[in-house]
Amino acid sequence: MKLVDLRLESVVSADWNPNHMDQLMRTRLERSIQRFGLVVPLVVREVAKDTFEIIGGAQRSEVLRQMGFARVSCVLVQADDTDARLLAQALNHIAGQDDLGLRAEVMRHLLSVLPQ
Repeated sequence: MKLVDLRLESVVSADWNPNHMDQLMRTRLERSIQRFGLVVPLVVREVAKDTFEIIGGAQRSEVLRQMGFARVSCVLVQADDTDARLLAQALNHIAGQDDLGLRAEVMRHLLSVLPQ
């Protein structure tokens, strides 16, 4: 595994990726990238010379393309077809659960300092 900077044109979505994002979430993702940049790199594997298949981050790659980015930070992993699919499913479903009390405090703070 290593961090690499790739041309976005050399990064392709996996045709087997079942994860999709509705337009509202895409808009939120675009706003996040505009404000903070790409804070989570794509996860890719090399499938041919200078061609990298996305294992994690297909939605981010599409938003980056629409925004006119030419390059993208990626974590390059060695994975066969089976491992790529296993890792993709894990990445698509890894999530914690919020402590609602702490989340409420965070939201109160944000609402007090950010303009409407």
